[in-house]
Amino acid sequence: MTTRVAADAEGIVIFILLDNVDVVAAVDDRIGTELDLTKPESLPALRISTVSTRSIARRQLDGVSVQLEAWHNSRIEAKDLLELARGALLEDGLEGHYPGLGVLSGIDDGTGPLPRPDPETDTARWLCTVVVYCHPAPAGSDGSSGS
Repeated sequence: MTTRVAADAEGIVIFILLDNVDVVAAVDDRIGTELDLTKPESLPALRISTVSTRSIARRQLDGVSVQLEAWHNSRIEAKDLLELARGALLEDGLEGHYPGLGVLSGIDDGTGPLPRPDPETDTARWLCTVVVYCHPAPAGSDGSSGS
């Protein structure tokens, strides 16, 4: 029996965002799960984190709620950045195999957007969630990308 390891929904989201020229033009490579956002030169940035996971089809498909945090120098810039990232994730045609991460079946809108300045630094930040439907890649899959 092979143990089922869930797909990396955060990794798929980061891959999609880093593959989008408009998002990269806005934040360079400051997209990740663990970013030091305490210094002004680290902005703008997008932080990604899993909020919850639930099995949609037992052992076959998970629905992962992933939070996007857009950090910027002003509230308006943070909101615009969040809308850009959210739009990139909701584009058509992203479904498919993401090597080393899993298979993406789709992404739906979640909650937000909501303004939530960072409580420690008062840095402008907007949040939203998307639901990532994904599953592990089958053993021996061909490695073709979804984007």
